[in-house]
Amino acid sequence: MASRPFPFLQVAPPLLLLWPASTTHGPALYVAGGLFFLIGLVSLFRIGYLLLNPDKPYARLLCPSMAAGICALAVLYTHASLVPAREFASVTATRLQAECNRQNVCPRSIAGWQPRGDRYSSRIDYGKRVHWPVLYHSDGERFEVRLYKALDVGESWSGGVDQAPQ
Repeated sequence: MASRPFPFLQVAPPLLLLWPASTTHGPALYVAGGLFFLIGLVSLFRIGYLLLNPDKPYARLLCPSMAAGICALAVLYTHASLVPAREFASVTATRLQAECNRQNVCPRSIAGWQPRGDRYSSRIDYGKRVHWPVLYHSDGERFEVRLYKALDVGESWSGGVDQAPQ
């Protein structure tokens, strides 16, 4: 009697989703969130279809259920990994605002951060497992701290001499 590949074909595709979910580069994980959302949505529709058609074997629920679960966990993991980076950027902006007001000039770069040669003068990757780029720019009177998520998506905090942080 030949072995049936059915269990392997049900389990392998959802497990392949663990590969993009295991990256430690925050922007790549954020972009993969679109893939997770799309696959999760299709999996939920597939689960609904299988539940509404009782003539289909319930064993076919394994693959879409695993895929939907993995996708949901990956999206939650992405957003949870952003929390410490967001707090770090906010605390950094508050500290820089105090320094700008105390010295009447904002620092051009931040000591201990990697120097950059483009619009931003400094960069640091912040996070425990997933590393998110935090960028800094200053013209001397104003500054911007930007948490880079992906492509043109990010969050920023700004301030300057005699300004309240935003």
